[in-house]
Amino acid sequence: MGSLNLDSPELLVRVIESIVIATIAFLLFFGLKRALHLLSQRASIPALAFTPVRVLLRYSILVMAGALILSRFGINVNGILTVVATGLAMVAIGFVAVWSVLSNFLCTFVLIIFKPFSVGDD
Repeated sequence: MGSLNLDSPELLVRVIESIVIATIAFLLFFGLKRALHLLSQRASIPALAFTPVRVLLRYSILVMAGALILSRFGINVNGILTVVATGLAMVAIGFVAVWSVLSNFLCTFVLIIFKPFSVGDD
């Protein structure tokens, strides 16, 4: 892809495509709360349970819309997305690896603080 001339019709097409992408992302971003609220009512699940899902989906929409808009103007976002995905994968693997250690550590504190057992319990 060559450089874009500010007077070229190609630039106008890319700007219009970017506006369409941003509009769809905007509608998805703000329509997500209502859709998840309706889903929580139908499934009889508290709305608070959907908060992590909503946050994850909202950030995913923003990242994907940004990547699509940047790619429309010829900016290669593959490297950026690869670095972000690698970082997220490392965090996820680290969290799973540390989960059992943290669980045992917190259980120890609960047992020490609340002392639910005493000598001679059945």
